[in-house]
Amino acid sequence: MKQPFPQARARSIPQPRRNLLPLHRRLRSPPGLLLRPALGVKGILIRAAEQGYIGEFSCAMPECFCPAELGGRSYFERSGTPPTHWMATIDHFPILQEDGGHKTVDNVRLGHRLCNRVDYAKRTGRSYAKDLGNAEAARRAAIDSK
Repeated sequence: MKQPFPQARARSIPQPRRNLLPLHRRLRSPPGLLLRPALGVKGILIRAAEQGYIGEFSCAMPECFCPAELGGRSYFERSGTPPTHWMATIDHFPILQEDGGHKTVDNVRLGHRLCNRVDYAKRTGRSYAKDLGNAEAARRAAIDSK
């Protein structure tokens, strides 16, 4: 059996606010059980969590842009239409999709949609200034709602 890949550790976050989903550590539930009902996630992310490849309910991208005021790495919004910046997405890791990586339980990690997009833009040399602006706008909105 293959060993799960190490995921980014959750940083300390402020007390939960409205719409902040509970962490699996606090509920003592496996991440897969929370991903399905709380976030509307389907498919490979659920299987990866159930099999232990996703060990923490947090954004595992190298750099997370989700504001601490929302909950940082552990804050996710429900998947839906239209897609949101903070919904859960898969990232092909450790073998990237452009390097031939496939969507398998041992080659995915959990990340925010915006964090995944910025990571891809950095690797390919594309502009991501608009995405950083969106993250800053979300931070300001969270501060204003306090």
